[in-house]
Order: sequence, then structure tokens, then C-alpha cells
Amino acid sequence: MVMQALPKPGDMRTIWMLLTLFMSLTVKAQDEGARTFGIDGQIGGAASPHVRTATNGAYAIPEKVGSGYGMLSKLRVEYYLPNTPLSLKVGYEHEEWNFLDTNLGDDMAIFSLGGRYYPGRKTWGVQPYVGLDALYNFNGGSKAFSREVDSNRYGRVRYDGMAHIPHFNLAPTVGVDLYLFTSIAIQLEYSCRLGFSKASVFQAKYGHLPEPFDVRLRPIRHGFNVGLKIDFPFHFTEKDGMKVVRGLLDDLLYNILFGPNTNSKQ
Repeated sequence: MVMQALPKPGDMRTIWMLLTLFMSLTVKAQDEGARTFGIDGQIGGAASPHVRTATNGAYAIPEKVGSGYGMLSKLRVEYYLPNTPLSLKVGYEHEEWNFLDTNLGDDMAIFSLGGRYYPGRKTWGVQPYVGLDALYNFNGGSKAFSREVDSNRYGRVRYDGMAHIPHFNLAPTVGVDLYLFTSIAIQLEYSCRLGFSKASVFQAKYGHLPEPFDVRLRPIRHGFNVGLKIDFPFHFTEKDGMKVVRGLLDDLLYNILFGPNTNSKQ
């Protein structure tokens, strides 16, 4: 039986040097030029927990009428203002606004326009930011809703009322860009989405209660997103190439030491 010899430490150093030389020859080193614009796509969710209940009766109402949750996706273009820590952003957002703990809700098709402030140095690999977005929802307006749903805790529940979907919203935003490479970053973002409309009011009738009560839902949502951002002009520097080489070498060394041959039959 022929045993396969593992590469010696000296051989691994030789492989690493050859790969380094190869990358230095094939990857054209570029100076890290100024960013002009970026494109980002994000996906996440939005929650609307600002629910209040009111009744004139003497009976106890459910201590918490459930919050609503929905998907929130974004696709935007960002222009970096030259020689400043500021940028302008424009794009499209799609938000599912579900009311209470039901599938009552509405899809919001949103045009967004805003700005960002980056307090850190442009050479940092971690770029925190704050910003403000103005949002226009093409599907806004007042709509009547009537729905019966099953509640695991309270049985059959009926909601009747008027939902006020805001056309205009403001969204203070905070987030961070985590640069994996010179021009590619992972994004983490939070936005507080403030709608300019009246509160939506529903009359809720629970089967175990003698009379209905009012539920008020303010047009405030909290958005949490993760995304990918690519800056242009796109740069792939020698430093980025070295990150790829080290990742390949780490994977190669792991497979040699802990690969499938470890538990193979003799």
C-alpha cells in the first residue's frame, strides 16, 4: 500500500511564495482611487410594534395585541460627494406593512431619496454612517379593512376599521459598511420609518370578551437590513488578491490536515 506523503512545511512555504508571485504578476496593482458611486441591495424586515388599545368597559382586554412584521427590501444608487464625508442616495424600496398579528396589511412601493454622513477615514475597512431618507409610497391612502382570524390564545377575532397608509415618510438611518475587499462591502442597517398619516384604528372583537374595543396603530416601523454594496470605479488591488490567496491556502491546509482522508479505511 502506497502512503501519500503530506507536504513538508518547507514545501508549503514554496507553494505560498509561488502563489504570491503569480498573483503579483496577474493582478494589476492599482492605487486606491476615490470612490465615485456605489450600488447596494438589501433585504430584511420591518416591525410595527406601536399599538395601543382603548375601551370604556370594565373588563380586561388582552395585555398585548401582537405587533406586525413584514419583509423590507432595498435597491439603491449612492453618489459620493467629492472631498466630503457626505453622499446622496436614491433608489426603490418594497415594504410589507402587516398590521397587528394578522395578515391584514399592505405592500408599499417606495421611492427613496436621502443622504449619508461617514465620520471615519476613507481608508478604514469599517465605515459607520448616519443618514436621513425621504420616502414616497406610491400605494398610500386610506383603506377599509375587515377580517376574521384565528388567535392561538384568544380564539376567533374579528377586526373592522380604517387603515391609513402614509404616502410620505422620513427614515433616520444608522448603519455600517464592512469592507471585505477594496470595493465590496457587507452592509448592516437600521432605519426608523416615520409615516405622515393618521393612526390606523380597528375595532377588535374577541370571542371571550363581552364587547369590542379599539386598537390604534401608529404609522411607525422599525427596519433591519443586511446587504451587499459595490463601489465604482471598481478596484481589485494586490492586497485584495493576497486575501484570496490566503483564503485558498487556509482551505488547502485544512483539507490536508482534516480532510476526508482522515477517516478513510486503510
